[in-house]
Amino acid sequence: MKTLFLICLLNTIILKNFAQIPPEIVPDSFFYYFKTKGVEQAVQYIFRTNKYLGQNPEVINTLKSKFDKALPIIGTFYRYEKYLDKRVGNTFAQLGYLMIFDRQPIKIVFTLYKPKDSWQVQDLRFDDKMDDVIKELENQKR
Repeated sequence: MKTLFLICLLNTIILKNFAQIPPEIVPDSFFYYFKTKGVEQAVQYIFRTNKYLGQNPEVINTLKSKFDKALPIIGTFYRYEKYLDKRVGNTFAQLGYLMIFDRQPIKIVFTLYKPKDSWQVQDLRFDDKMDDVIKELENQKR
């Protein structure tokens, strides 16, 4: 509980004191919750970043359900690695990560928007199509 309080406190201090808050704060927090508190807390965090997304409980339940179905098959979550970073100024970002599990990685892409002071999730997608990751990396090199 103390750790969670400290993280929230640090997030608040950072958000209030720095104009150039990186969008990675959202995925990093999501992965922290995922690893330490579980799927439900991680998904709730995502929907708290955007008041408009939180108004649709069906979307929240669908996302939780997809994770709940996949986790017994893919095993233990170990870490995450960024593979995609596209930005439009300091307002819009698309960040892609591989979530590393026992059996196979899962691709997760956060689309983030910063209308004023803080980043919010506009879209969150995940699947196990690793061919898409390779194609995206090839496109970035061009």
